Amino acid sequence: MLKANSVSIEIVAKLCADQWSLVGNKCIYKNDTSADWNENRINCQAMDASMVKIKSKEENELLINMINKENKGAKYYWIGGRNTFIGSKIFEWSDGSAMIYKNWATGDPNNVDHKNGACANIHLPEGEWYDYYCDMAVSWTVGQLCEKKIDCSVLNKQDEETRKKFAIYCEKDIEYKVKELSEKIESLKKFMYKYYGEDPTKFRSLLRNRTLVDL
Repeated sequence: MLKANSVSIEIVAKLCADQWSLVGNKCIYKNDTSADWNENRINCQAMDASMVKIKSKEENELLINMINKENKGAKYYWIGGRNTFIGSKIFEWSDGSAMIYKNWATGDPNNVDHKNGACANIHLPEGEWYDYYCDMAVSWTVGQLCEKKIDCSVLNKQDEETRKKFAIYCEKDIEYKVKELSEKIESLKKFMYKYYGEDPTKFRSLLRNRTLVDL
């Protein structure tokens, strides 16, 4: 028979798919296979995920604790940070959001002049960040990390403690999706009125030749 605390851990893990680890309120995938930064990004996208973003000291500590616990060889792992242009020491995340929290090692970033850009990675066991050439994957192993949101659709199947823990996060996630959809609808309305006025036949003609994605 499983102990009570083991049952709780097993239930919480269902918020993330197999081979993904629950870290804070995100699901993290770790791959020890070496890759360059862009390969890591593409591999994440193939799993409907994105490269890891670290937005606080707490997130950095939670991530490095997970990696140290499960590490099987790699000492460096890519995270989603990349300099905004060649020569710049300003970094942003792979989704274009600003990098506010940083945990650079002393002297880093120091490879920002490379022709293919400088990309951030996290180093074991301390969790400090270094910047390497984005196309670096051969000289030594740089493992891969991906993140995705927890599966809020199964939250109501969890134990009460887990539901309480993640309820606010999932509610915010739903609100964000509704807000995002509302903004797209408003944008579409403005587009229709600007170019087609109040004549719906003109807009229907457009739809026969283009998809809404093209707008």
